[in-house]
Amino acid sequence: MTEESRDGLTYAQAGLDIEASNRMVDLIKPLVRATARAGADPEIGGFDGLFDLKRAGFPDPVLVAATDGVGTKVKIAIETGRHDTIGIDLVAMSVNDLVVQGAEPLFFLDYFACGKLAPEVGVAVVTGVAAGCRAAGCALIGGETAEMPGPYLTGDYDLAGFAVGAAERGNLLPRRDIKAGDAVPGLASCLAAHITGGGLPDNIARVLPQGLGVELDLARGGVATTGGIAEPEMLRTFNCGIGMVVIMEPAAADAVTGLLERYGEQVVPFGQMVEQPAAGVVTYRGQLALTG
Repeated sequence: MTEESRDGLTYAQAGLDIEASNRMVDLIKPLVRATARAGADPEIGGFDGLFDLKRAGFPDPVLVAATDGVGTKVKIAIETGRHDTIGIDLVAMSVNDLVVQGAEPLFFLDYFACGKLAPEVGVAVVTGVAAGCRAAGCALIGGETAEMPGPYLTGDYDLAGFAVGAAERGNLLPRRDIKAGDAVPGLASCLAAHITGGGLPDNIARVLPQGLGVELDLARGGVATTGGIAEPEMLRTFNCGIGMVVIMEPAAADAVTGLLERYGEQVVPFGQMVEQPAAGVVTYRGQLALTG
């Protein structure tokens, strides 16, 4: 009788290390506690994360939820061995989608899947997640770590995030009073429509009412690098230096710009609302400053 048949198969023989997972949880507990905010007192280790909307100060809230990943950027983190910033990007992708609905980010959960769990890598990733949560003012109240040696190669991992926010009833965006002539400033992406997949034309169109379009000044959009990519493809695939746009009355532009700049945002005049028979039309003037 073999040793294996006497003692039975183990989880570790299948490539799964429970002790490594437990060690990682212990290491990230201080990171999670540092994201505490009103309504949440993050303490991982239970089955669920709890959040008290009343303690957070919402008398009549509407919950807003979003989920996202980091796409192929995770390969850059893996190839460079720099794992402590990808989590910031993960949080940003979800909480930005809450903000453009007028919601305050409240809490976040992450999902970390890998081929072979290396606790030091997992801790570095969660360090970034926690930093992103602190910057967004939301609590990291839970998550999941999955070790899957079949679907993932050793050294590979993937990330997903789940954010929930709230807005007072009646304060959700976009508002219905958008009109022709409204200013459309852009917020530089180095740090309201959240410009991700689909680029400028697809994302801005999501907030435009019937009968209105937006005209953008491409010369204001920053410099785009190209490797033989046509301008329409650049605009629909990349944000071309603009991470978000805001639609506002022209009279409020100076005050809102000043407020955003005080919080460290770089704001540029980017376009304006125009009358447009078809819905959700984004037009352009000028050209992108392309460099090879």
